[in-house]
Amino acid sequence: MTITPYVKNRPNKEGKLPIYIQLQHRGERRYLTTVFSISPGKYKDGKIRDNGVLGDVLIHNIAPLEKKLEKVDNPQLLRIDELMDILTERDRVERIDFIAFAEEKIRKLFAVDPKSKTATAFRTAIRSLKDYQPIIYTDQINPSFLDGYAAYLRTERKVKRPGRGGTVQTMILPPLNNQSLFSAMKEFRTLFNAARRFYNDEDMGRILIPNYPFARYKFPKVAANGSERAISLQDLMRIKNYSGKSEFARDMFMLSFYLVGINPSDLYELTPEQVIDNRISYNRKKTRSRRSDMAFISISIPDEAAQLMEKYKQLLGEKKYRWQNYSDVQCLIRTVGRGLKKISEELAINNLTWYSARHTWATLARNECGYPIDDVAFALNHSTGRVTDRYIRKDYTIIDRMNQRVISLLTNPR
Repeated sequence: MTITPYVKNRPNKEGKLPIYIQLQHRGERRYLTTVFSISPGKYKDGKIRDNGVLGDVLIHNIAPLEKKLEKVDNPQLLRIDELMDILTERDRVERIDFIAFAEEKIRKLFAVDPKSKTATAFRTAIRSLKDYQPIIYTDQINPSFLDGYAAYLRTERKVKRPGRGGTVQTMILPPLNNQSLFSAMKEFRTLFNAARRFYNDEDMGRILIPNYPFARYKFPKVAANGSERAISLQDLMRIKNYSGKSEFARDMFMLSFYLVGINPSDLYELTPEQVIDNRISYNRKKTRSRRSDMAFISISIPDEAAQLMEKYKQLLGEKKYRWQNYSDVQCLIRTVGRGLKKISEELAINNLTWYSARHTWATLARNECGYPIDDVAFALNHSTGRVTDRYIRKDYTIIDRMNQRVISLLTNPR
């Protein structure tokens, strides 16, 4: 085995070239990191032109490795990875249980925030993975595993889930569409990346999870124009005029539409202080922690929305509206989701979800009313990230006028 310094000809964040140790044995190479680096000007013709740094590398890195190599009997008979284990005294670890890692991460997230949406999404992903294979080690997660798991999610599945009072209930889950499959695999990838960050230490040359199958996995294509979630104006009118048992789901869907696609979380957290002078003014929960303006928006309450808010208003208790009586927003979303599923079956409307109201409002504003995409983005409280946004005072009456025109389509379609 030969042990030599090796310079990676790509500057790091400090603009310097990192120095590695190259180990070559029987035609194979391996590399170890060091704490040393040099300026690009000190590396010419493949040689380190800084005697001080070169001396430090020889003394602190190469010499100790050569001393260990001298104590190995018949090193020429060993494979390079066997020699690497001896020379670096690399810790041998058992196979990494991916499910155990993910569940511990989820537990910590819920400990910080019992209503964490991130933790909830991760929990859903892990439950589906355990349905597919109860025990999963990180070295088993390869492209073939991902393809098999994705194919499994596209089938109807009988699964068991925790019920109330410690019971276990059996559920039939429908096949996932492209959008749902994309989300499921994205959560899987996020957790796998978290495991790699936790177990791998590239600076120290400690790579316990070397595989990265997601680099070759082809995620399902998801429509970028919102066509999978937006419904037609005709279907929207049919939902508005629906008169079946799922009245509550219909009302929540239409309330979201009338309020420019307000999200369930923002409806659930609505306070009396946010409803003043016939306007709803709030900070959108989904993005308020990521924006300097805290995602503030103010919307005039149209008559159609005011009627529904009055219908579900309650005088007793701390909560102002009856839809806030659910234990948490996820419980509310599930209830409305079940109702919308019944409506979609009765009216033969595909892909109907609560979020369809937001996508439908945006689609009608753009395609039927002809509003510019930038105005639609403003109404939806999307941040463009442009510097110009900082110079212009926001005029929320623009949203009010747009909303009036969009709602009018229900009575005066073009």
